[in-house]
Amino acid sequence: MPYSNNIALPLSLLGCGAGLSSLARLPTRHSYRLATARLPTRQISRPGPPSMKAEMSATDARTFCSTSPHAVIVTVWPTAHAQAGSARAWIEQCGGKILHDAEVAIGKQGAVATCLALYSGEDWLETNCWYGESPLPTGPPGGPHAGARWKAALTWTQDAPLTVFVVD
Repeated sequence: MPYSNNIALPLSLLGCGAGLSSLARLPTRHSYRLATARLPTRQISRPGPPSMKAEMSATDARTFCSTSPHAVIVTVWPTAHAQAGSARAWIEQCGGKILHDAEVAIGKQGAVATCLALYSGEDWLETNCWYGESPLPTGPPGGPHAGARWKAALTWTQDAPLTVFVVD
């Protein structure tokens, strides 16, 4: 599945006020010929913390991600919400330009679905092969999507939003 299709669901969540991971998902597994047109950036006013200053709308960010081979989505899990400012500083220190950001309230009810969307197509979502790295106090999750349930249990330990950065 093309990278731009993998991010369509998470980005559509951003557009309607829903949320996203602490890992940047880079399009490294496949080579794609995508248009490299640069979108103009613009300041927009939107509700949210004063530290969150987006340069483009969610719609423009979605377009940028589907057309630029340089687009990166960085997400900070709710468990690490207090570190979102540090993540922003790290991105900027590394030379990344944050084009869009959002704090998305998903809640624990949407955690498994969000993990499935963010890691779409990855085998561990079903096999839970990484469980040994971070066991849960309650034991390994069972049923379908055991890996996604494990990841959700690790990353939604507090009631905080997912923080999402679209980076060029």
